[in-house]
Amino acid sequence: RPPCGAHPPARLSALAAYAAADAAPAGVALALLYCTVLSFGPLATAFLWARGVGELELAAWRGAGALAGLAATALYPPLHTRLGLDRAGGVGLGLQTAALAGGCVAAFGLAPSSAVGARCLAAALAASRMGLWLFDLAAAQALQERVPREALGAVNGVQTSLQAAAGALSYAAALMAPSPASFGGLAAGSLAAVAGAGCVFLFGGLRARKRGAAAAAGL
Repeated sequence: RPPCGAHPPARLSALAAYAAADAAPAGVALALLYCTVLSFGPLATAFLWARGVGELELAAWRGAGALAGLAATALYPPLHTRLGLDRAGGVGLGLQTAALAGGCVAAFGLAPSSAVGARCLAAALAASRMGLWLFDLAAAQALQERVPREALGAVNGVQTSLQAAAGALSYAAALMAPSPASFGGLAAGSLAAVAGAGCVFLFGGLRARKRGAAAAAGL
């Protein structure tokens, strides 16, 4: 029987298991995507409505986003077979970043304070769902395949907590900038979070390949 205090607290063990898992960068990147207002959530919906996009049109853009997500679900298996998990996830993040960047440029640079710019942003949000779902599927696969079986519960528990914390941060930021005029700053921060997710995921793919090569060399 191990002496009292020989094991670290459960929460520390879970964090250690998470940090040691090859899936950790994919998980952190996925959590960063929760720290954004660039989705069809209540904040973006309120902004688009304030800029003249009506309820029926908003519903249509939401439907287009759902269709983009379904298309990504169908596209992921052949893309994963052809490119592998890391590249397929990278394609998804690249598509999402490009769509959101284009929408932000149109809404806050080329046509600020207009319904035209708002509609460009709505179209970008819908298009970005394809990239988001491609990456979400890749990250979910990594969190299953790149985690030791005995650590699956701990790692996925930490992952859920990270996602909840990131979502809370986005709402906290909105409380500090509640007016539609300040939404551009929130959008810029959100775009930075998406780009940061891409960098973290790229690092994770490189780390996983390096560890795989080292393990193969050891054999």
